[in-house]
Amino acid sequence: MPELLERTNVINIPAEEMDGYFNILDQRSRGDSGADVSFLSLAGKVLKIENHVPSLAPIIRQNFGFCLRDSASHSDALLRVWESEVASLVADFAANSKSVFLSSGAIPAPEISLFLEDNRLEAHHQRTSTFHYAGRAFSNESLAQAGHLFVRLINQVAKGPGQALVHAAAVGLDDKGVLICARGGGGKSTLAISSMLAGFQYVADDYLILEQRDRLYANPIYSVITLSPEMRRRMPSLQAEFLWDNYNKKKQVLGISAHHSSFARELPIKAVIFPNISHTDACTIEHANKGKAITQLVHSTVSQMGDQKDPSHLKTLISFVKDLDFYQINLGTDLHANVSVLAKFIKGIN
Repeated sequence: MPELLERTNVINIPAEEMDGYFNILDQRSRGDSGADVSFLSLAGKVLKIENHVPSLAPIIRQNFGFCLRDSASHSDALLRVWESEVASLVADFAANSKSVFLSSGAIPAPEISLFLEDNRLEAHHQRTSTFHYAGRAFSNESLAQAGHLFVRLINQVAKGPGQALVHAAAVGLDDKGVLICARGGGGKSTLAISSMLAGFQYVADDYLILEQRDRLYANPIYSVITLSPEMRRRMPSLQAEFLWDNYNKKKQVLGISAHHSSFARELPIKAVIFPNISHTDACTIEHANKGKAITQLVHSTVSQMGDQKDPSHLKTLISFVKDLDFYQINLGTDLHANVSVLAKFIKGIN
């Protein structure tokens, strides 16, 4: 690795050199034993997962169960998951760095990201549509620090004409869906999950894929949710398996495969809803400032994924939602009342 790694954690290198690093990653990731192979459906794309870490196999199925398949007629990209001492991949050059990012300028995001404190590598070889996720000791604690499993790599797979990952929830009734958008702690998970328990069609509580075809659709990714222990206690009908505490220890990551019958494979989106926690008894819905709302939605997504320097992606996200109506839902303290108001609102959408 270049000696620049000793002084800085952001390095631009020639494309030919980057290909050399990916050749090394390809060799190391193949392993000595057969991989557990599965296929993840991501709206109109399929990601083939070659997992060389046996302890991760049940975790992958817990996270992606609804969208995961044992076989597929084709795949659009390959993700290799393998075990490695990540610091050894940069030898002594990164001894004083917490993270190292390598880029050749081929894509706006770093092509190889090494998170040395977490002992994790994420990489995207655009020319071969190959992704790598490597680390050591895939514990619940390390997975919690990484956030939603593989989410930044899935973001890169999903990018393309007519499709993008967004940081949002989505639920619906009678094939009429709404996006629920808020920053972390803004109430979108609570509203989405309590709606699912009330019989709504469910797509996601945190991340989903938007796809523009004849209309705008929301598509699921994860079979896990994130809830605070307090909100979980207020939902006694929720059948959820505790997986781990999230990175700030304030919420829990829960598997909800028991609720797969409520999942929608795709849901037409009619409007965008922004929760506002009002701490009152009543729940109301009102029009929201579209410009401010779009800015919040896009910023929330790109800041989570590190896409601030990708103007074409920003334009894609804006184009998906700019013609929708935007509303604010002022959430009361009664979860059932909030859901009833949302149900009446959705039923009234043309």
